[in-house]
Amino acid sequence: MFEATLFDSDETAVRPDSVAILDRTAVLLKRSTRPVLIEGHTDNEGTRVYNDALSLMRAEAIANALIARGVPAARIRTRGMAYLQPIASNNTPEGRAQNRRVEIFVTSESTDTLLGRKPLRLDWLPW
Repeated sequence: MFEATLFDSDETAVRPDSVAILDRTAVLLKRSTRPVLIEGHTDNEGTRVYNDALSLMRAEAIANALIARGVPAARIRTRGMAYLQPIASNNTPEGRAQNRRVEIFVTSESTDTLLGRKPLRLDWLPW
């Protein structure tokens, strides 16, 4: 869900008006023990090499902000996606602003991991 513009163009510093978003996100992530993947994204202005680095630095900026708010660093991985997965058109300033984003994924666990494997029932075998 798009909530707010976290980064200005060519910036890795989180915008000051995004502090409340980070606070709420940290509260939710601290309730979980699952691994967290933070992906940074950019608009399509600049080279691929530049945007690879910029997107990774954005992911790391969010990771550091969440760690500062108590989310364990050991649970967090970061990845830069550059401009490869836009969510809006890069043909408008508004679309480019939406593409300058970070997405946070919490890895889910399987039922087997949480509850254990079901024992194999042998009583139905014909022998």
